[in-house]
Amino acid sequence: MYVVGIALGSLTTALIVGFWKPVVEEEVETATVAAPAQAAAAAPVAGEGEYDVLAVTCCPSGVAHTFMAAKALEKAGAAAGIKIKVETQGSNGLVNKLTAKDVANAKFIILAHDIPVKEAERFANIRQVECSTKEAMKNAATLIKA
Repeated sequence: MYVVGIALGSLTTALIVGFWKPVVEEEVETATVAAPAQAAAAAPVAGEGEYDVLAVTCCPSGVAHTFMAAKALEKAGAAAGIKIKVETQGSNGLVNKLTAKDVANAKFIILAHDIPVKEAERFANIRQVECSTKEAMKNAATLIKA
């Protein structure tokens, strides 16, 4: 009886996986194809020095909060139609580094950091809004309109 139970359980699992797995993969594939197209359409395009708002994100480990805060700010900017450029100072160094032209032409910069910002002297002549990475994740929409 034990062997029959194991066999029926395995057969049931195989049937469920066989029927449901292809459907899930198609839905995931459709969602991933549609998401970049929507994001590209929503985010304003800007070249060097054409950003309204700048931001720098960094945290002690340089892994999770750095990039989650950056993503939240970028998403909020796209939703509000604001051109935003975010520099991440993470475990892989300075990525998407802000140029002198970016800093000269932007209205202000958001410094979302839990550790000191590297090369902070670049931002001496621009209005600064400072917060933690956690606050940037929670209140990104408010921060980009500061």
